[in-house]
Amino acid sequence: MPRRIGLIFCVGLLLAGAAQAFQVDRFTPQGEVARVTQAHARFSEDMVAFGAQDAPAPFALQCDARGSGRWLNSREWVFQFERSLPPGTDCRFSLRPALRALAGSAARGRSSFAFSTGGPAIVRSIPWEGARIEEEQPFVLVLTGPARRESVQAHAWCQAQGVAERIPLAFVSDAERDALLAHLKLGARAEQVVIARCAQRLPPGAKVTIVWGAGIEALREGKPTGIVTRVVQRVHYAVRPEFRATLHCTRENAKAPCAPVAPLRIEFTTPVTRKAAEAIVLKTPQGLRRPHFSSDDRAATVHEVRFKAPFPGLAELTLELPADFADLDGRRLVNADAFPLRVPLADLPPLLKFPAATFGIVEL
Repeated sequence: MPRRIGLIFCVGLLLAGAAQAFQVDRFTPQGEVARVTQAHARFSEDMVAFGAQDAPAPFALQCDARGSGRWLNSREWVFQFERSLPPGTDCRFSLRPALRALAGSAARGRSSFAFSTGGPAIVRSIPWEGARIEEEQPFVLVLTGPARRESVQAHAWCQAQGVAERIPLAFVSDAERDALLAHLKLGARAEQVVIARCAQRLPPGAKVTIVWGAGIEALREGKPTGIVTRVVQRVHYAVRPEFRATLHCTRENAKAPCAPVAPLRIEFTTPVTRKAAEAIVLKTPQGLRRPHFSSDDRAATVHEVRFKAPFPGLAELTLELPADFADLDGRRLVNADAFPLRVPLADLPPLLKFPAATFGIVEL
């Protein structure tokens, strides 16, 4: 019986000790986090008196970064870094061995917490994701911090629709880089900006992805850190289509000539200036016609032009483009050889063949 009482007493002491011990209920951040400006800890018990913001820090810090800590209240402590931590930064916060809660209890549970900012990640891309790009588009990638050039070449690439293999990224020349940095006002952040283009001309109309792969290494003060990206990022684009002009008209069937009672429409795959569109002419047996624009259409660029009907039946029209016709990027038509374009017309419907005659219905 005395032995049993002693055992119960010992268990009671252990439970009482556990009840009096404090622990860290929450610590953020942990693991790999790209952008870090502060660390935050919450304890299970009151650690300092209310209002004691300048009480000693509960953690010893192992981190190559400056900052300052303070108590938000009796249970929460925060360490504010002087600036957002760059890639390649490892930090560890360890509870001080002699730390006690306000009531005098010791710590239990985890006593050390660590995080890393990982490798350099993309935080901004120019052009923006989803934009229509040129076939030899330079990409401006703003990173969380400097990246080792060789690791970018090894672990970042282009994927293009219709191209089976990876397309390497090729860095632009120093002169082009300096010009783009100045134009985009990114000179102050030049170390964390990568400017490159896909190493081969991209197919018109293709979907393209910039892949920022795992293994890209962070630099710290110009030196490799050994810390690399683990998460793959993808930025998606679409290459602009070829500059092509297409005639659209109403037909009885796919092989029939255009109906003379319906308007003709010329559609462009990429926009042209209104001035260029207004210079297009349609030659008819009755003379030249110009594109029709509604009175409220004052757009500076257009994707199509229309010629109003009716046209003479069984005639042949000729669509002519100006000699310097080009889209907004200065590209000439890929099907320029099709112009001047001959446009044969079908016959007029029976009721429209005699517009000058008195109209009537004759019952047979």
